[in-house]
Amino acid sequence: MTVTVDHIVEFLTELLPGTASLPGAQCVGSSALFDPGAIDEPPEDYAYRRTAARQLCRSCPVRTDCETWAQNVSHHRVSGLLPGRGSGSRRKPKP
Repeated sequence: MTVTVDHIVEFLTELLPGTASLPGAQCVGSSALFDPGAIDEPPEDYAYRRTAARQLCRSCPVRTDCETWAQNVSHHRVSGLLPGRGSGSRRKPKP
């Protein structure tokens, strides 16, 4: 059996309840683009990451499903850039 990215995503989704199952999402493997800005991150690096993340989202085939998931995760501790929920915070990620 060949293990694909979709297999890995499916496996992790089962391990992490409340995590979106979005096969075909263009952001797979690019999670750092969506992280909140660190206090010591240069502003131009932060701006570049946000721009790149938004570009991925705009052309993603599962964007609508992702937006629906993002709107329903208020009970989860989620930070960073999510479709339909921008974050302007520039804080250091918590361990």
